[in-house]
Amino acid sequence: MHLAIRQAAAGDTPVISDILLEAAHWLQREGAPMWRDDEVTPERIASDVSVGSFYLAESAGEAIGTLKFQLSDPIFWPDVPTDESAFIHRVAVRRHFSGGTASSALLAWAAERAHALGRRYLRLDCEASRLRLRAVYERFGFQHHSDRHVGPYFVSRYELPLPRPGPNHAMERTADRYADGARGYYPIGFAAAARTLQRRKRVVIQPESNQANPLN
Repeated sequence: MHLAIRQAAAGDTPVISDILLEAAHWLQREGAPMWRDDEVTPERIASDVSVGSFYLAESAGEAIGTLKFQLSDPIFWPDVPTDESAFIHRVAVRRHFSGGTASSALLAWAAERAHALGRRYLRLDCEASRLRLRAVYERFGFQHHSDRHVGPYFVSRYELPLPRPGPNHAMERTADRYADGARGYYPIGFAAAARTLQRRKRVVIQPESNQANPLN
């Protein structure tokens, strides 16, 4: 599977909303609701798409996954320095591409992008009660940071420490673990992981087609 990740444009808003709604409806059927429908409608996410916060993962021209990538998060992370982290939200993959490969590729891409921008951490949050989702992030390498009440939500906050930029930051020796499903993988090494996955004919991650400017 060839997987390309690119910054979304305004015209992609309906398909991003559709991916998010598909994920939301499946979680509702599973008895583990995450997002309300009105939180991920095209109208609700349009402004975030227009400023370049959303990214799309595509395979053979089909949009199969999305995430929101930002360089500040004053709502869920108001207590961390503003210049050391990147943050992700709204990670979702279409059901017929579920199984871990596409979602792991999205997380690895976000980690590599954060690293390329000189950030020390990739951070995210999820409902504290969602133990299975928390386990997914922990297997990937995220470490529990803290729990916090945010409005009506009680969330667990996770961070992935990123190595300092430089020529010797251990890309190659972690690539095989990423290709094996990211269990315990410290996922820096976008290029190395892509080469390993290509060799195993599972997925090829292509760089985003239009490079985003650093987001505020």
